[in-house]
Amino acid sequence: MAVNSSAASTPAQFVVLLGYMCAVGGIAIGCSSIAHDRGRAGAYAATIVLTSYMLKLVSSLSTTFDWLRYFSIFTAYLSLPALQKGTVPPETAVLYLVGAAGAGFGLVYFQRRDIVI
Repeated sequence: MAVNSSAASTPAQFVVLLGYMCAVGGIAIGCSSIAHDRGRAGAYAATIVLTSYMLKLVSSLSTTFDWLRYFSIFTAYLSLPALQKGTVPPETAVLYLVGAAGAGFGLVYFQRRDIVI
């Protein structure tokens, strides 16, 4: 399996990686609005991302657990087409949606939370 690392695939790689960063960032923003201290927010976000990774891993082990892949952000993170062909897979939009949903949830929840001064 040859990997094309030409300049044409660089923008596609950037778009896919940015989608992944938006998804993880949106999860972190959503978790930080729920948690009342920095350590818990990081722990919540890490737990969600690691659980998502484990769901992807378990779903690839057997066809019995194949349905678990729909609950993982790592299913939508497809960097190989961006590397090989220089195209952005349509699944990347899911990553941006997860990021926007997490940030939107964080914004709404944070506005409702009492701010202690």
